[in-house]
Amino acid sequence: MKRLRLTSIVLALGSLPLAAQLIGTDDFSYADTTTVFIADKAGGTGFNYDNFDGVATPTKSDWDAVGGAPTVVDGALITDNSSAKREYNGDIEGAGDASNDGQDDHERSGAVRGTGRVFYKVDLTRTAAAMWSGMSSYDFGAERIFFGVPGAGAATDTVGIEESGVGTTLAASATLTDGTTHVLVAVVDFDFDQLALFVDPSSTDCYDTATGLNTADVVRAYTGTNWSTAIRLGSGGEAAWDNLEVAFDPTEVGLFDGICDEDSDGLPTEWELANGLDDKDDGTIGETSFGAKDGPNGALGDPDSDGATNLQEFNNGTNPNDADTDDDNLDDGDEINTFASDPLDPDTDDDCLPDGREANSLDPGYTNTDPN
Repeated sequence: MKRLRLTSIVLALGSLPLAAQLIGTDDFSYADTTTVFIADKAGGTGFNYDNFDGVATPTKSDWDAVGGAPTVVDGALITDNSSAKREYNGDIEGAGDASNDGQDDHERSGAVRGTGRVFYKVDLTRTAAAMWSGMSSYDFGAERIFFGVPGAGAATDTVGIEESGVGTTLAASATLTDGTTHVLVAVVDFDFDQLALFVDPSSTDCYDTATGLNTADVVRAYTGTNWSTAIRLGSGGEAAWDNLEVAFDPTEVGLFDGICDEDSDGLPTEWELANGLDDKDDGTIGETSFGAKDGPNGALGDPDSDGATNLQEFNNGTNPNDADTDDDNLDDGDEINTFASDPLDPDTDDDCLPDGREANSLDPGYTNTDPN
């Protein structure tokens, strides 16, 4: 893909700590249910979080068969033209009303109410017979958002995000391989009005909750004001699911929460992309010698040949593709490394003489004056 990974937490019923920012997990360690289906099973940890009051409750939600007959086989949920749904809290399902706010055993109390964000993580193994397969955010009984391989991507196993009744955004290149287990991580972010899907993320993949910036494979704008109350796993054709996690915090699903730097070269991913640099190359491509990492995309690179490295350009706010960012006829590298003048101010000392004229002028009256 370009990008992720996870965690495993064992918690006693009703003991989910608030600091974990975890809604629930399920590794489907049930007895095989080829005849007794996943419906009504309530294993795993959590799924008892009252988001209205911010507390764990004594009452867990359970699985519901939304369509067909989803089963558990060898410690994995199997869907085959079927799907299963689990609420974030409580065993009383439905929208209810304001009188149910904070009710420990009610689905309404676990809802993410159109603000904040919710993260999903799951292992998915598709068979060749699978068409669509994915995880969905439910607003009580209504599917609102789908993450995975939608119908539009089924022919090529391409992942995407589908907004019910609105449209689908497919990944540019991220696909799933039949018979191979892939990790999917998704987020519904009401605060930054977006949806994101990661496929097989690495330890450098990120979701910055302060800005919404991320390294996802697919991002789709989303301005829905609905609630998110449950997750559904399902497929057309056979698929296997395992290691489900639902959380409020990206770190609980294996993502880094902070400034994204996918290639760990010291340059933020956002800055690299904004300046046309490869955010997945740490300078190895085009390096002058093995291990030098001074290729044009890395921190030590100098694509505009101005004598300033990309890291220096980032730290000074200059353009790595423009040798003279402030157009004062003095290269950024000279301003940073030789004259200590301001590479963003054409007249650092405000004497009405451009820095370049003071440092390099051919006029004998101005040659080698101090731009500071």
